[in-house]
Amino acid sequence: MRKPEGVEFEGYEGTSWVLQLLKGLYGIKQGPRIWSVKLHTVVSEIGFKRLESDHSVFIYERDSVKIIVPVHVDDLLLASKSSEAIQMVKDELKARFKIHDQGPTSFLLGVKLERDRQSHTISLSQPAYIEQILETYKMQDCNGADTPMAEKPLLSTKDSPQTEQEKLEMRNVPYREALGKLIYLATATRPDISYAVGVLCWFSKNPGQAHWLALKRVLQYLRKTTNYKLTYGLKPDSDELFTTHSDADLGGNADNTRSTAGFVMSIGGGAVMWSSRLQRHTSLSSTESEYTTASATGCEMIWMRSFLNEIGYNTIPYTTNAQDRGPVAQR
Repeated sequence: MRKPEGVEFEGYEGTSWVLQLLKGLYGIKQGPRIWSVKLHTVVSEIGFKRLESDHSVFIYERDSVKIIVPVHVDDLLLASKSSEAIQMVKDELKARFKIHDQGPTSFLLGVKLERDRQSHTISLSQPAYIEQILETYKMQDCNGADTPMAEKPLLSTKDSPQTEQEKLEMRNVPYREALGKLIYLATATRPDISYAVGVLCWFSKNPGQAHWLALKRVLQYLRKTTNYKLTYGLKPDSDELFTTHSDADLGGNADNTRSTAGFVMSIGGGAVMWSSRLQRHTSLSSTESEYTTASATGCEMIWMRSFLNEIGYNTIPYTTNAQDRGPVAQR
């Protein structure tokens, strides 16, 4: 660490000398690693084990007591059927850290959590975050849209600025800033905008007016669907613990004819994992595009089964639902 301005030590003049830290300091590059090791050590002493499938999740099992603790940096969520067990963990953490106990979780990382005990459901949504986005870009009073993206025309780099004047006109348009906010929303609770946001990402290096209007179309859709929620706990249609659907287009990218692959995985009636992204290669047929997507989706299903097994859910054989029969015929 460099010497703070005004701090001098006799015999150590000049700017080439640095200080050796005796403990972690907020902001240093080793800080996150130091905190991770410290937290892991503490929760291990309490009796938790880190999951092999996800190192940010810890589980405590003793007799009939089970506690699951997902961690995001220094935000911890305690999940258990036993309130006494949760209090025990809180007391152990208080003995080692200065913690802020927020009680039953209603908001976490900008996500609103609602629990309906009568219907036995839990819902996740981000209405406040959406309102903040709309106000930031002065879209709070806009007309709503029924879909996040128009079917036609297809966006392409032909819509990007070509002249210096066009680039100058787009210089102060907050395209990347707004896109970053939408990426977080699509990742956290809104799989329904994932495809549209993915397409808009194709043009982040040199966005044009057509791309900006398409982004505002997503905002219009959010205006109409602000209170959409992911709800878990609904009666499943089958005995399978989780269900998966995958699909892909063929040559949907107008610039390189690459295909977009997508899947959604649901538990208890609500989506828990989803993706919409451009394939890395150019598929020559719809069967190839679908088969590639089904293969990648299968890898995610294997991970999900491993995760669920580690937290105590014995998954029965599971299936994926593809939109094309071509991949099935390739078996």
